[in-house]
Amino acid sequence: MRILFICKYNRFRSKVAEALFNKYNKDKNIEVKSAGTKIDITHPNVSQTITTELKSRKAKVTTHTPIMFDDSLLEWADKIIVAADDVHQDLFPKWALQKAEFWAIPDCHQSDTKCITDSANLIDDKIKQLIKKLNA
Repeated sequence: MRILFICKYNRFRSKVAEALFNKYNKDKNIEVKSAGTKIDITHPNVSQTITTELKSRKAKVTTHTPIMFDDSLLEWADKIIVAADDVHQDLFPKWALQKAEFWAIPDCHQSDTKCITDSANLIDDKIKQLIKKLNA
């Protein structure tokens, strides 16, 4: 199985989801990637907070370089998880929506470390639920 995590910029939510899935998942037949709907720079405060949050969970982001999703990534994925409350369904072809799930993870201002931490905790919970569901 291949899972694609998507958020708006691929600088926080989808990256954290990918890192935590890789940390918690024991089924090495499941491959994950992350991408964004737009590309933007990652503010150093966001990178630092992500690193701190993931380090406390003994997980890490493979790269801080944002990747933009395209049809080939959508085709690659067996399951698409949009880990964002600000990514609209109309950005996706109808065939991709059939394998998509939307998580309402809020976007955070780069200076709002509490929001970033709260969102990381929410993503952590969602990833654990997803892995339980996949293992059932």
